Amino acid sequence: MPLPIKSALITLFSLALGACAIAPVQALEKADSADNAFTRLADGILQDNFRRHPSSATDLGIHKYDDQLDAAESTSLQQFRMGLKALDVTALSAAKQLDHEQLLMALEAGILSLDVIRQWTKDPDSYSGGITNAAYTLMKRAYAPAPERLKALIARELQMPAALLEARKNLDNPPRIYTEIAIEQIDGNISFFKDDVPAAFADVKDADLLARFAKSNAAVIAGLGEYKKFLQDDLLPRSKGSFAWGANVYSETLAANEGVGEAHLGELELCIGAVAGLAEDAGLKQTRDRRRVDECHMNDSQAERTDLTTTDNLDGDLAVAILGIYE
Repeated sequence: MPLPIKSALITLFSLALGACAIAPVQALEKADSADNAFTRLADGILQDNFRRHPSSATDLGIHKYDDQLDAAESTSLQQFRMGLKALDVTALSAAKQLDHEQLLMALEAGILSLDVIRQWTKDPDSYSGGITNAAYTLMKRAYAPAPERLKALIARELQMPAALLEARKNLDNPPRIYTEIAIEQIDGNISFFKDDVPAAFADVKDADLLARFAKSNAAVIAGLGEYKKFLQDDLLPRSKGSFAWGANVYSETLAANEGVGEAHLGELELCIGAVAGLAEDAGLKQTRDRRRVDECHMNDSQAERTDLTTTDNLDGDLAVAILGIYE
């Protein structure tokens, strides 16, 4: 009789071991499946980013979009955000969970930038400077033969006059300083297309290609000249907007870009308050003695620095130094 009991126990023990082995395998398979779904979505998000920011893609060595200009639209970002939120994050591996969090924050930041901050309605230099950068990224590295890069440049240049016309529709009461900066910069943009761009492709010998380039480049130069007149005569007089985002938008941007939420801001306020308390306890007035602040920033090799390490001076000087950072 003992033998059947022993046999049964062995059988039960084996089944238990099998169940323990199956559970991790199933968990790994689930994580692998979820990771694959996330990877496909992440790849789509990256490809969309390259499509919307072809100049950055060119700079990164991705040349699929060398014939395109940047586009300011957030529809795809909103769709991708919905896709990320629909994923079961708990089913992802630990590494993919971190990637998921970072990618979701990046999408939130992009949507905030395009739909809430709307810098494309405020910064006229982003248009003239943007098309200049679109040409520069094709020039600065010989990643392909000059004729091939020139073909891509011509394709981009053909879209540039329309982009400058679109700027006139989009720009709405920007801060005056933004318009002034654009006006200061635009002669440099024009000079770049007049002198630097042709010089970068001086070795190209294809007569037909050079003729097409001369035509597209002249159109860009003319478009920039007209844009300059628009900035000076039309936009500058009505540039009365504010560059301030407001507290709520700034907090949302901190959360999206840096992962700093309201709880962290509260902690920061407590820290600043604690430092202020140290300063007060040390008998420092609100105005603070600037000489002591300067002492806190002295070179370590100077003998006076040793005074800051004494027990009597430590708290007060530390408080002054930290408060100096936030001024």
